[in-house]
Order: sequence, then structure tokens, then C-alpha cells
Amino acid sequence: AQVLDQTARLQTLVERVLALSQLEAQVGLGERQRLDLATWAEAQLAHQAPRLAQQGLAITWTAREAVAVAADPALLELAFGNLLVNAIDFAPAGSTLELAVSATATSARLSLRDHGPGVPAAGFAQLGRRFFSTARPGSLVKGSGLGLAIARRVAELHGGRLAFEAATPGLRVTLILPR
Repeated sequence: AQVLDQTARLQTLVERVLALSQLEAQVGLGERQRLDLATWAEAQLAHQAPRLAQQGLAITWTAREAVAVAADPALLELAFGNLLVNAIDFAPAGSTLELAVSATATSARLSLRDHGPGVPAAGFAQLGRRFFSTARPGSLVKGSGLGLAIARRVAELHGGRLAFEAATPGLRVTLILPR
């Protein structure tokens, strides 16, 4: 079982390194599609439903505004998938993940909050940099430190950014995209 777990971990690590390398070399976006962000996010949650159920996690929408963005759906799925996996990994079993889609005059915002241990104040400046990671709750095992770097690069390719906020408890990560 340990060999299989470590093999799966190594495969995920290699896939993330390759994805980040490709994103860092990419200078523009592929085909953009007009997406209703809340409807799109709901469909993405369905992909992770088994993992959410396994951890006993519920999703609560704290805001669900109708906002559309022109985005590369494959890259957006890669970014949100990494944010969701991080939230699942850090959320206590049986807790709630908070999801919000909101808009300003110039941007669309997709926020995801877990109720985990959060990030130490000294670590905030490092969030989103490749290979920076904190230990998973209940273990000394760290992640690869690539998921947030991938999400940050996807945001940049769309002309947006990734923002982090201490949520006490937990962490709120917001993908900000131009409208």
C-alpha cells in the first residue's frame, strides 16, 4: 500500500512539474470561451464529488453572482482543480468549504475557503511560489508546492492574479480574472 501511495504521489508530482513548465513557457492563451463562472465552478465540483464525500466535506456557496469571463476552459480547470485539491487536503474531515463567485466593475472573483490550520504569517509572502509548501494537517508530509504556483500562472496568463487571505480558521484563495 505504501509503495502504491508513493508511486501515485510521484506520478502527481511529475505531472505537476510538467504542467508548470509548460505554463511558464506559454506566452498567451489558447481558445477562449465565454463561461458563466458560477455554473462552470458547479460542474468542476462534480468532478471532485467522490473525494469531497470521502472526507465528509460539504460545499457552501457564500456568494453566487452571475458573472461571465472569457477564459481558456482547460487552463481554468487546471487552476481551480489545484485550488480545490489543496482545500480538500487542508480541511478537517467533516468541515465545510466555502465557495464564492462575485464581481466588481473590472473583475470576476472565484474564492475558495477551507477551515484548516491556515498558513503561518511568515509563509504568506511565499504562497504561490513553486516548491513552497506547508505540512498537511495531522502529518509531517508536505505537498509538492506546485498547485498554487500552477493556479497563479494560469491567473497571470488570463491577465489576472491569485490572492490569499487568512480566514481564521483556514485560508481563502481567490482567483481574480478580468471581466
